[in-house]
Amino acid sequence: MHITVISLSEYYLRGIIPSSISSFEELTTLSLPKNYINGTLPDSLNSLVMLESLDLYDNSISGLLPVAIGNLMNLLHLDLGNNELSGGLSAGLCALTLLEQLELNDNFFNGTLPS
Repeated sequence: MHITVISLSEYYLRGIIPSSISSFEELTTLSLPKNYINGTLPDSLNSLVMLESLDLYDNSISGLLPVAIGNLMNLLHLDLGNNELSGGLSAGLCALTLLEQLELNDNFFNGTLPS
């Protein structure tokens, strides 16, 4: 599919991010803030290597931040704030060398910062 932007803020979306999200291979922006998305971040999300902006702010996403998040090498903006993510911060964050904005506030992370 040749879709590059999906932006659905405050659409009252419910449920999980489907693994079929990986079929949007040219996606540069995935913006789904202020919805009712739950479950964990699907592994298929990490195959969206063209992604520059991932905004899942203010949902109910839980679980760990996957190490494979580091596969998103073109990511400039990552906002996972105000969710229910937990555990340590993924070492994969260190691989995001182009990242300009990182928002992880209001989650349940613990431990030390990755180096």
